Amino acid sequence: MGGFLDPSAAAYEQAFARAPIGMAMVGLDSRFRQVNDAFCGLAGRSRDELIGAWFGSITHPDDVDADLQQAIQVLRGDRDLFLREKRFVQKDGTVRWVEVSGSLIRNDAGVPVHFVSHAQDITERRAAEHALSSSEARFRSAFEDALTGMALTGPDGRLRRINRVACQMLGRDAAELQGAHFGDVTHPEDAAGDRERLEAMLAGGLDGDRWQKRYVHASGRTVWAEVSTVLVRDDDGTPRHFITQMADISERRRAERLKEEFLATISHELRTPLTSIKGYVDLLTEEEELSPNARRHAVNVIQRNAERLRRLVEDVQFVAQARAETLSMNRGEVPLDRVVRECVEWAAPRAAGLGLTLDVDAEPVTLAAADADRLVQAVDHLVSNALNYTPPGGRVDVRLAQDGAEAVLEVADTGVGLDEEDAAQLFERFFRASSAVDDAVPGIGLGLSIVKAIVDLHGGRVEVATRPGAGTTLSIRLPVQVTAAAPAVAR
Repeated sequence: MGGFLDPSAAAYEQAFARAPIGMAMVGLDSRFRQVNDAFCGLAGRSRDELIGAWFGSITHPDDVDADLQQAIQVLRGDRDLFLREKRFVQKDGTVRWVEVSGSLIRNDAGVPVHFVSHAQDITERRAAEHALSSSEARFRSAFEDALTGMALTGPDGRLRRINRVACQMLGRDAAELQGAHFGDVTHPEDAAGDRERLEAMLAGGLDGDRWQKRYVHASGRTVWAEVSTVLVRDDDGTPRHFITQMADISERRRAERLKEEFLATISHELRTPLTSIKGYVDLLTEEEELSPNARRHAVNVIQRNAERLRRLVEDVQFVAQARAETLSMNRGEVPLDRVVRECVEWAAPRAAGLGLTLDVDAEPVTLAAADADRLVQAVDHLVSNALNYTPPGGRVDVRLAQDGAEAVLEVADTGVGLDEEDAAQLFERFFRASSAVDDAVPGIGLGLSIVKAIVDLHGGRVEVATRPGAGTTLSIRLPVQVTAAAPAVAR
């Protein structure tokens, strides 16, 4: 009877030895008492090398303390099992990640006897998780730090994620946009087209698309964007989300619109005087019996329109030179009050013809080093601009005075005035206020940009005070004495 082996014990021994996962019996002294073949393979050592060895001899040094803490908790009864992911270091230095689970075995009296541990190789899984984590980290970095707007949108059209640039484009923060429908920030006229494109992608008709659309900024203004969207699917083909890139092209669209308006306007501005010149030239050529007064009138009209064309060409040439940074200065002493009075005198006949009062009050002010021709051009544009925007019966007042080290020229009118949006763009090339377009005021939107370029050239500044229906006052401030650092070429 003494040699009889308990069948249950024999079955356990066989299951222990042949288990496909690593199994070990560890004493309370943390030394291995028994290990199976699978465990030997994970540890990279033979059974003889492991039996009696301390568990820390095959454990990565950084994982030993956590193992001991869990074992102590199990011994104290604070937890039933220990479970953790840790590293085995094989004899050749190879590191294997393993998932270890185990329990404490007690005898019939409840006294702890040893631990039984199960170890499963998870090296490949950890590598895959690490690769996925690294990939996600790279994606997050590329997404958040992208120089263009980016958004992740679910198949339901709701925003799941949006980066900093896109938030800036829309004037909203990420928390406000999270969960919002893309249609909430899309211009109403573009929403239907967007839906059609996304539905086509979901139906499999398109993998992605690229188009231009309008968003609505938090302030209410329209933001034009070039949008590129692709649909990402799971391995089984289920739509996961849309990835959208958004580039703000508002300025480009505006530049294109300004170019079209400029070409249309300058064509009109050229055609009108040319038509007049041609008509009167034909009249002088074909009508031999014209009276002297009629001939003088025809010649005067031709001269006026030729001068109009000359000034238009000069304005365009000036802008081209300013853009190329080739504007030069012919500096000298300039009596600015004389320049102002002469410009007002030249404009007086036109003011009278428009039914306007034009008045000048110019104190003697002399600039030490300025370009007289450029200043004539600037003052002429300021006065002409005021006359253009003042209805009959109004007045334009031109005032010049010295304020400390600056000469201050003000041109104030009782015209239509400007709203805040138009005032902010007043000195941009080719900009024409909405009132100019509505009232068909002649010009191509270069006058005040030329004024600003000339004032910048002299080291001065331009200011505007205006309100719709309350007129406009344009002021230029110029240094009376030029400094040594004053530029000779406009920038």
